[in-house]
Amino acid sequence: SSLRQKESKTHKQTFQKKKAGTEMKQKFTESGIEFLFNEEWVVKKYDGHPYYKKISGLNMKGVDFIGIYKGESLVFMEVKNYRIRYLGKTLQGLYDVFDTPKQLAKKVLKKFNDSKNGILVINNFLSNNWLLKPILPLFKKIPLMKWKKNDTLFWLHCQQLIERNQLTNILLLETNDKYPDYPHIDIRQFRKNLASHIKPAMLVNSKQHPFKGSLKIVILK
Repeated sequence: SSLRQKESKTHKQTFQKKKAGTEMKQKFTESGIEFLFNEEWVVKKYDGHPYYKKISGLNMKGVDFIGIYKGESLVFMEVKNYRIRYLGKTLQGLYDVFDTPKQLAKKVLKKFNDSKNGILVINNFLSNNWLLKPILPLFKKIPLMKWKKNDTLFWLHCQQLIERNQLTNILLLETNDKYPDYPHIDIRQFRKNLASHIKPAMLVNSKQHPFKGSLKIVILK
């Protein structure tokens, strides 16, 4: 009887841990793609964040996601979905993208650079906030993973990781293997050219990316 109770208790604890882990996950949908980040991440939908909306008027672009992985790596992620099913009628303008990967790279690199500068602007704002100023030195010492929901702490840690050169830029690009409207386009060559233009940023897709154990990516359309 005691053995059954012990097994039941262990099963209950395991279930609770799994349930807690599930609840901690963050789910976002962007450009017809679903992103599910596990508890090792703290992620902000940057181009929808109130801070970004304030600074976007400064002609500053923003990436789709800014995330901190395991409290020690800052990740900027821009998402592009060029699948036929997602683009639908707007497929007509895709030729220019495939024909000039350098132009796409230029736009994406601006988003990476502007997002980095945006974090600096946000931190300057926080530093000049008279309510926060006295406690900011203390805030900076708090591990982010201990207080994930605190927005101020997140942006402070973003700046710290940039200063430590712990930033990775990622372009997640989804394409079809072939496009009937553009039979002469070589998608592999396009991706290769694009990757060379955005270096040292990484070009990935839903099947091949560096965070497979902690990030699940589902193509919705």
